Amino acid sequence: MFTDVVVRRFDWEIRYTAESYIRLLETFSSNLTMEPWQRDRLYGEIRRRLAVRPDGLVRRHWGAVLHVARKR
Repeated sequence: MFTDVVVRRFDWEIRYTAESYIRLLETFSSNLTMEPWQRDRLYGEIRRRLAVRPDGLVRRHWGAVLHVARKR
């Protein structure tokens, strides 16, 4: 059992250029297992779509939950 339980949630946003977002995607297993032609198509589409945005960026929201407690 635990006492003095505290739960905190942290949310943040990171803005990525096309190349920095693609570098992030290259760390996800779902992208690593794609066929090369699929990955090339996806990354090309990301580059194309972000190129027409005024700021050229994509926003990604992240979150984490921290649990801290004292063991009885």
